Amino acid sequence: MFRNKLCALLLFALGMIASAQAVSRELVLLLGDVESRPAVLAMRSLQTTLKDQDIKVRIIAANSMSQKDRATLAKADVAVISVVGRQLVQSILPELGNLQRTKRTVIAVGSGVDDELRELGLREEKTVQMYYRAGGIENMTNMLRYVLRTQFGVSVTEAPVQAMPEVGLYDVAANRTYSDFDQYAKRYTHYRSGAPWIGVMFFRASLVAGQTLPLAAIVARLEKSGYNVLPVFGYPYEIPLQYFLNDAGKSRVDLIVALGMKVGGTSATSSVLDKIGVPAINAITLSQQSVEQWKESKTGLNITERSWQLAGAELAGLVQPTVVASRERITDVQTDLAYIEEQPIAERIDRLAERVDAWLALRHNANSSKRIAMLYYNYPHGSETIGASYLNVLPESLWQILQRLNKDGYRTSDAASHLPADKQALQADIQKWGNYPSKGGKDYRSGLAQLATSGQALLVPLSDYLTWYEQLPAELKSSIEKAWGVPQKASTLWRDANGLDQFVFPARRYGNILMAPQPGRAWEQNLEKLHDAVSLPPSHEYIAFYLWLQHGYRANAVMHIGTHGTQEWLTGKEAGLSAADPTEALIGAMPNIYPYVMDDVGEGLQAKRRGMATIIDHMTPPFDVAGLNPDLRELLSLLNDYRVANQKSPLLARNHLIALNRVALKSGVLKDMQLKTLKTEADLEALEEYLDDTAEKLAPFGLHTFGVAPDAEFRHATAKAAIGLDKSIDPQLQAARIQKMENDIERSAELELDSLMLALDGRYISPGPSADLVRNPDALPTGRNFFGLDPARIPSRTTYEQGAMLAKKLIEDYRTRHGVYPDKLAINLWGVETLRHEGIMEAQVLALLGTKPIWDERGRVIGVEAISRRALGRPRVDVTMISSGLFRDLFGNLLKLLDDAAQLAQKQDDTDNPLQEHTRKLASDLKRQGLSVTEAERLATVRIFGLPSGAYGTNIEKLIPLANVWQNEQQVADVFINRMSHPFGQGYWGGDTDVAEAELDPKLRRTLFKQALSGSKIALHSRSSNLYATLDNDDFFQYLGGTALAIRSVDGKTPEVMVSDLSDPRNPHHTSLQKYMGQELQTRYLNPRWANRMLQEGYSGARFINRVVDYLWAWQVTVPEAVDASKWQRMYDTYIADKHGLNVRRRFSESGNLKAYQAITDRMLTVIERGYWKPSQEVRDNLTRVNAQVIASAGVACNSDSCSRTTLKQAPDLGAKQMPAGAVIAAVVENMSTTAPAPPTAVQKNPTPSKSEPVKSRAAEQAVSGFEMQAITNLSTEQKTIGALLLLMLAAGLMGLGYWRQSKPGHQRKN
Repeated sequence: MFRNKLCALLLFALGMIASAQAVSRELVLLLGDVESRPAVLAMRSLQTTLKDQDIKVRIIAANSMSQKDRATLAKADVAVISVVGRQLVQSILPELGNLQRTKRTVIAVGSGVDDELRELGLREEKTVQMYYRAGGIENMTNMLRYVLRTQFGVSVTEAPVQAMPEVGLYDVAANRTYSDFDQYAKRYTHYRSGAPWIGVMFFRASLVAGQTLPLAAIVARLEKSGYNVLPVFGYPYEIPLQYFLNDAGKSRVDLIVALGMKVGGTSATSSVLDKIGVPAINAITLSQQSVEQWKESKTGLNITERSWQLAGAELAGLVQPTVVASRERITDVQTDLAYIEEQPIAERIDRLAERVDAWLALRHNANSSKRIAMLYYNYPHGSETIGASYLNVLPESLWQILQRLNKDGYRTSDAASHLPADKQALQADIQKWGNYPSKGGKDYRSGLAQLATSGQALLVPLSDYLTWYEQLPAELKSSIEKAWGVPQKASTLWRDANGLDQFVFPARRYGNILMAPQPGRAWEQNLEKLHDAVSLPPSHEYIAFYLWLQHGYRANAVMHIGTHGTQEWLTGKEAGLSAADPTEALIGAMPNIYPYVMDDVGEGLQAKRRGMATIIDHMTPPFDVAGLNPDLRELLSLLNDYRVANQKSPLLARNHLIALNRVALKSGVLKDMQLKTLKTEADLEALEEYLDDTAEKLAPFGLHTFGVAPDAEFRHATAKAAIGLDKSIDPQLQAARIQKMENDIERSAELELDSLMLALDGRYISPGPSADLVRNPDALPTGRNFFGLDPARIPSRTTYEQGAMLAKKLIEDYRTRHGVYPDKLAINLWGVETLRHEGIMEAQVLALLGTKPIWDERGRVIGVEAISRRALGRPRVDVTMISSGLFRDLFGNLLKLLDDAAQLAQKQDDTDNPLQEHTRKLASDLKRQGLSVTEAERLATVRIFGLPSGAYGTNIEKLIPLANVWQNEQQVADVFINRMSHPFGQGYWGGDTDVAEAELDPKLRRTLFKQALSGSKIALHSRSSNLYATLDNDDFFQYLGGTALAIRSVDGKTPEVMVSDLSDPRNPHHTSLQKYMGQELQTRYLNPRWANRMLQEGYSGARFINRVVDYLWAWQVTVPEAVDASKWQRMYDTYIADKHGLNVRRRFSESGNLKAYQAITDRMLTVIERGYWKPSQEVRDNLTRVNAQVIASAGVACNSDSCSRTTLKQAPDLGAKQMPAGAVIAAVVENMSTTAPAPPTAVQKNPTPSKSEPVKSRAAEQAVSGFEMQAITNLSTEQKTIGALLLLMLAAGLMGLGYWRQSKPGHQRKN
């Protein structure tokens, strides 16, 4: 008995122990966010079963995985993991390793299992895969039942897979799918007879997962606007897109909203979209953010999303990327499990509907009733500067577009305004009244006052602006007022005779066509902001213009003419904009049609993604082999004479060598070759190579006119030059390809204007690749909505090999010159260039660091790995990277990759690793400055710097022209360092951190940047274009030149400044800046053939030559070693002394742009006065004389901040010289202004109607309200004298005025 009781107690105890030791089993589902919802809802019917079997199910959403989630996954008994895309697999390798070691079951879903996945322990269960792919709550429930039965031994049964159609139409209200349009239309609950149809393309995955709230909201909003809506789903896209075509092959929809169609698009997709022929708006559901996270984010759309949500969508020709929905974390009450639900953002869906309305207005309104705004670029301000990059804007392109608009029935004249009779009259009208007066603060405001009183200005009442302004989001208004104050205090307000405050804009109105310069960003008129601010929202003046376009003028479409304007570069998120981002707020729902040069895809993508633009790409100018200019022909002749003489007489040869050196020095060739003299046979062979290389360089000739093909001679020259680069082509095939390219060039001109008109008709613009015309002739014909590259595939294996080869050559050449490898260098990262060279510069960085990419099986870069010191065969090179704002926006994934590479390189324990040495030293310095050990060590590892989100450009391109504002190069360097010193990597993104810390202290980040630059042996940038070089744009000098200047400001000397010349992909190489710029000068600006062709471009050609001189000045300041006196002398000889007999000055005058000539003479005088160029007295006297003559004829192009001292002497009435012809108000009007008007206390309930017509007249007594510009204390003696004279003249004038008024009959003195 006792023994039985004892046995019973033992059995009970053992049972208790076993029970205590029993552990719940765990099933983990690691799925995509979309699938998390049906998975959680499927759990509702399994709750009892799971509880009885003591099985826990964890559902983890891939995009919101926490450390706790990772720990749960690593200990799972069974895991079901989505392997779509492989990024998720790469992110959980440690957890997979643990599951494999413990021999747990891991089932892959969503994609097939290959050898790579099998090696990681994943396996495929066909039944599980079938349930998962079919999707939906019921299939997900049965998938779980199957897993529980087969993996856990649970006694449950599962139903067969319930298939969802792969392709179909979907009635949201009825929750029913159809396979036939007629059937759908018949049963469509909200059908409106005669109403337009809007197609909505969405993902099938959203339907099967029940994630249809955004679709339902879009459909409801469009139906509310009076449309019929046709949602379709399926893949490949060309199959469901057929639903948008009727039986006759015509479109049954007026527009497509693309919630889907983001990835996997093909040429077949574009072909069907072409047939449908309607705009397709890119409607974005945020895949990794809640609405609050997105609103608060400075970056906007997640970096990894940009590859498919933007780049992928652009391949299909989608436009206006509009965020319409977010992903929110929801907790299911019944199961207490969390899932992700896609939810609409109401305000953004309203904006989407407004964009639909705007496109349909273009489709259905008569051309004669459409109001079109044509905006052109007028920077810097003045009548001489209207234009765009390599486009003849004024008058040629504007005239071509106006003529086509007139031909197609747009109203270009009415009773109040008439289209000028010819293009010369158009140019005269715009030069007189259609440009911003002056450039500086005071002169600018006085110019606006004169423009307002002329009766020719567009006036926008402050009261109207306040009404529109109050509708902007509060956070946007707050940022604007923090920078600029309240609207009533806007410095550019003008008070009319009735006491009403107005914004003043230059504009011309021809019928329903408005032509106006884009407002300036006001940096130059606010010098303190120019020097100190990093990010600056648009001014009230800028905002007022765009809000007037939306609400006052009610533009049906805006055209920004040419590359490029500023609206797409305003502050705000990098991508995926919200209502509070200025770029989005100002373009509103207006279709933005943007003619853009084909060789600038990178900046064009910014216009598409932030400016909501539909691109119409246009050709570059034609190309031809440059040949040798007269100086170089003389040099070649002397070289040949020397060769002959050397065979006959050493004495004769010596004399020829002396002559050869004299011409080589004068022509700048010695400078380009970095030689002091030609001595040896090797020198002469190098000279011969230089001349051959220069003669074979391709050069653009002239500018492009939108819609006009170059003549037959230049079409042939361009095609021959481009096709001739490939020496391997059979001559017969080469001839055929040349002919094809000539035909494509001719066809492009017609397509440019045709596509522009199609866009204005609300039609689809076909997408296409675009690139350097010479590098990629297949980018023709133009007239397309170009797209870029998939950033996730950069660099490819081939590109990395090229970059590694170039990196090796770079440091080996340095070692040859100096006897040691460089331990540090600085490299500029540019989005425009990366899109051209496809990652060669990034590959160079990786190779220099001693790292290389890791690619997945689809060629996407998924990480980096280190190259061992032994395999590398040389020390690693420390690289400081300076990123442009555009690179940050387009290639954030590459910034992360490069940061990973820099961190990995620093961890390599080589005995000669300079990165470790530099990091230790910097960390020690930072600790001494008071930083914590953790933060010091973290910051010391940073190698990437640039601009914070929403900021673009270095600003030195704005400061350098203002030669009287800065006293020395250090002040220019300070602006560069202040803007470009924001760190990226190690949790930093432009200074903001992903941890709970404030933005870096500005002084600390500047110090960090300086130390990162210090010791750089080389500053390197790339050029992958045959069009763009160093002196035809303000970008190259502000980055490469700015980097060199910053290093010089820290170290006291300029590093070697190098260019990776990638213009010929068959011969990539490095060259010095001196040689690269020198050959550019020789082939283009000092070549009389080039100069003659540019002068034939009239006004725009004169503008271009003026800008070349400005950019040469900028290089002079940033890299003085690259710009010697001979460059200035030869530019003087060519354009002022007119050594080639081109009648330069006369042709500037005949073009109507003699003021651009004055800008050239003035800039040359500045160079002399600042001591950079010391020409002969004869040259200086002639410049002074010519400058005075041109001022007398045309006025002054500069202002008190930028003019040379000579011009300030010659034009004491400087302000008046800058005003439009015919202006009669004195230049000192601002000194006569009365006190600024008191702001109204509230917005008027009945504001004065907006003035969309130019005001015809105002009373004589007006003034510009606002502030006085901050005084610049470093005035020269001459400037002070002039200032005193002006004050005396003003005082005398006022006394005379008072005497005259008192002497008038009937004058009564008022007390």
